[in-house]
Amino acid sequence: MKLVGICRVFKLEEVSEKCAKGQIYFSTKRGEDEKGNPQFETSFINARIVGKAKKQLDDLASVMDVEKLKIDITESSFKSVSYQDKQNQWKTYTEVVIFDFEIPKEVKDEPKQTKKSYRK
Repeated sequence: MKLVGICRVFKLEEVSEKCAKGQIYFSTKRGEDEKGNPQFETSFINARIVGKAKKQLDDLASVMDVEKLKIDITESSFKSVSYQDKQNQWKTYTEVVIFDFEIPKEVKDEPKQTKKSYRK
């Protein structure tokens, strides 16, 4: 299954030269409160950034802070991962593997942020 669309990267750390892991998050408008203010729901998903996307992320990290950077995912794979914990109980979590992304136009037009690398 593919996951595409605009989200933000969060809690990134480098696993290897070819892979970074962390989370992505996005907000969905769920209506308005009694005063007419919009109400949003934020969802977090585990993410692994590989290949072309990892190189792009490294290039961006050299000139700006990539923490909470808004990206538009164009190529990814969404999957459910199962594993056994220390008590031999089966656990499952979801993960998106991001292969390619673009920077939305509104982010490109913003002034460059200060340089800050994600955790290595």
